[in-house]
Amino acid sequence: MLEELEVPSPSRPSGTGLIVAILIAGAMISGAIVYSANQDSDPFGLESLKSSASEGEKSDRSLEELMKDFEKYDEFENRMGEIFKEAGLKNEPLSLKGASKPAGTIPGTVNASREELVDNDPYLGQKDAPLTIVEFSDFECPYCKRYFSETFPKIKEQYIDTGKVRYVFRDYPIYGHQRALPAAMAAACVFEQKGSEGYLKMHGKIFENQQDLSDENLKKIAGEAGANGAKYDSCVKSGKFTAEIEADQAFGGTVGVTGTPGFVVGNKFVKGAQSFAYFQQVIEEQLK
Repeated sequence: MLEELEVPSPSRPSGTGLIVAILIAGAMISGAIVYSANQDSDPFGLESLKSSASEGEKSDRSLEELMKDFEKYDEFENRMGEIFKEAGLKNEPLSLKGASKPAGTIPGTVNASREELVDNDPYLGQKDAPLTIVEFSDFECPYCKRYFSETFPKIKEQYIDTGKVRYVFRDYPIYGHQRALPAAMAAACVFEQKGSEGYLKMHGKIFENQQDLSDENLKKIAGEAGANGAKYDSCVKSGKFTAEIEADQAFGGTVGVTGTPGFVVGNKFVKGAQSFAYFQQVIEEQLK
């Protein structure tokens, strides 16, 4: 689960503020550990979810139970934010722009126009589709890879290809993933040459080669996606899409993204690599 969430980056406070924050946070964390031990060795059902994902089985936990657990986590996360604030600390994610997460439930309501959500990024589906989905992804994130291979194809088949959804790809390279930004740059350079269809090919190939995102291999798979080698080299060397990638990440922070993958479905925020059944429920509600 650590890969899915940004790590808070508190600024250096005064001695008193730091001591207060550590004592209160320590007490809350200790309480959470004791509670978890008394209730369940795996309170969020992560191990069962991992097992079901690897074995192709359905989780025995209902959507309502999972939602309650996520809401409990959000309550804890929001309370920690209040503690940092009261102690004079800043609780910000380690990102290129340092965008912070607004308070809210999962899925929360997103107040952003369709134009802001789409921007000028790659997309699939009809431009005038009744519903827009925006994905914020990191090419080194294993959860993003799992979502792309297991859930995205079903969304594409049932909603994008049928004209119901316009699906937008935006970048959110996680701090600490050293090859996520170069991979995002490589994909953007392929998009410049080959459009959204070429971008989708590159997107998939990057995940297939997630274990090797070296400059040499990124160039190789860009060629496999149809990009001209000389034009690709020039694009990557110029760094022309760095500001665009940073803008995607900063905007993601304003709609609730703190980890990857994160999604905006219509006006709802969805956190994490949820199942197709979960997405289907949210999509159908938004299409009403």
